[in-house]
Amino acid sequence: MSLPLRYYYTFRSSKGSTVKVLRGDGPPKIVGGAGGWDVVRRPRRTALTQWVGREPYRMDVPILFDGLRLQEGVENDIRLLNQMSLGFDYDPPPTITVLGALPVNGATWVIENIDWGDEVYWRQSAQGRYFRQRQDALVHLLQYQAEARLKITMPKSLPNEFIVPRDGFTLREVAKNMYGDGDRWKEIQKANTGIRDPNKLRKGQHIRVP
Repeated sequence: MSLPLRYYYTFRSSKGSTVKVLRGDGPPKIVGGAGGWDVVRRPRRTALTQWVGREPYRMDVPILFDGLRLQEGVENDIRLLNQMSLGFDYDPPPTITVLGALPVNGATWVIENIDWGDEVYWRQSAQGRYFRQRQDALVHLLQYQAEARLKITMPKSLPNEFIVPRDGFTLREVAKNMYGDGDRWKEIQKANTGIRDPNKLRKGQHIRVP
C-alpha cells in the first residue's frame, strides 16, 4: 500500500531520471541564500547599508529510502540519486527539480553533496549479494543560476571609411587593407568620385569604402 504523495519528495533530473523517496526525519531547511546586504565604510560618517544581491539558496532535505514495507531493495533509487550529484571532467552534473513540501518551490537545483545516515537495513539475496532495504540521507541542494555569457556580435559589413595613413598611399593599397584584394580598387574609386589620381592619396584623407 502506497503512502499519500505528501509523504514523498520527487527528484527529477534534467537528464531524464526520476527518484521518488520518502520524507526523512525532520523538515527541509534553508541554510543559505538569505541576506545580500553589505556595509560600505565611510570616513567619519555612519557606514552605508548597500544591497548587493543575495547568494543562491542552499537547502538541506532529509530523505528516507524505505523498501521494508514492500520487502524491496532500494539500491537502484540510491544509484539514481547518486548519479544526479556526479559529473565528469567536462560535463557538469545535471540540474534537478524537487517536488514536495519545501520552503522554496519552483526553483532549479544542483546537488552539492549527500550525507548518508546510519539508519541502514541490509539484506542478503539467495545469490549472496548484499543490498539495502532502508537508507536515510541528507541531501544538500544549491540553487542553480545559469552563467550569463557575454555575447559578442561581429559586424556583418566592413567599416565604410578608411583614413589614409601617409602621403602616396594608393587605392590598390586601400583595397588590399579593406578587402584583402588589391584588384578591387576600382570599386572604391567609383564610390569616391573626387579622387583624380588613385596612386597619389594624401595623408589623413577620408576614403569611403562601399
